[in-house]
Amino acid sequence: MKPFIDKHGKHFIGKLQINDIQAFLTERRDTGISKHHIAGTRTALNLMFDFAKRNDYIEKNIVKDTVTPKATKESQSFSKSKKKYLEKEEIQEFLKGVKSSGRRNAYSIALTMLSTGLRIGEVLEHSLGETST
Repeated sequence: MKPFIDKHGKHFIGKLQINDIQAFLTERRDTGISKHHIAGTRTALNLMFDFAKRNDYIEKNIVKDTVTPKATKESQSFSKSKKKYLEKEEIQEFLKGVKSSGRRNAYSIALTMLSTGLRIGEVLEHSLGETST
């Protein structure tokens, strides 16, 4: 919701138009955010506007008249082109930051995650000696 608040937070909710909401959702799509995330954003906006309507801040929930925008070829290629890995220098910088954080076991956990591809829950599960069946 932060991008919505950054863009429209200073406007009275009753002054927003359907095209403002639809344009916001389309702009989010064009940044390469997943359709699932955009649908979640629309759901959150819908809940916010429902609350405003129930409390007589607005007469109509205009989000109900918007749609989750479909992905375009450009947005699909943008999201596919996002790198899903860290470069060597980024890893070194990350580990340096983790080491300097002073958090107990953070460095060894981060190093384990980077070396094995395990997620945080998996690392913690194994470090606590629990096994899933």
